[in-house]
Amino acid sequence: MTTKNVKHKANNTSVGADISHQLENVFLAGLGALSTVTEVSAKTFDSLVDQGEDYRKNATKKTEKIIGEVEQAVRGATENAQSKASGLFEQVRDTSKVDRLQKVFDDRVDDALKRLRVPSQRDIKALNAKLDKIIRLVDPKPAKPAAKKSAAAKKPKVAKKTEAAKKPEAVKKAEVEKKVAS
Repeated sequence: MTTKNVKHKANNTSVGADISHQLENVFLAGLGALSTVTEVSAKTFDSLVDQGEDYRKNATKKTEKIIGEVEQAVRGATENAQSKASGLFEQVRDTSKVDRLQKVFDDRVDDALKRLRVPSQRDIKALNAKLDKIIRLVDPKPAKPAAKKSAAAKKPKVAKKTEAAKKPEAVKKAEVEKKVAS
């Protein structure tokens, strides 16, 4: 072969080997990039996992702190409400205040009953006392419970006229009306 052809063939072989070498280098560079990306992504992934764990721990601590503050506030409010309730209960138990409240209530009820012209217990007792006086005046002999008859009771009774029996009926009525009016 001619030197030209040999040069050309050698040149072709050298160019082919050169391209083949470059293609192999590109392929190896791609594999290296893939390896680097894999390493970096694994490191980045691990770093992100660590950051996530730290974030979760911090969030948990903050949440627990907030929950603790809320629980403390609720306990404080509960204790405050209990103390106020027990204070009110003690006030209600205080008999002087209850007595005053009872008196105010009774006074208002009495006032309302007076306005309605409903007789009070005092009025009814006074009326009963007057009726008792009238009954005693009209019937001078009150009914006595039956007692055992004694020897003195077996003696024959002598009719005695009392002063009231001696007075005429008109005088008796006038006296009764006078006493009722008083």
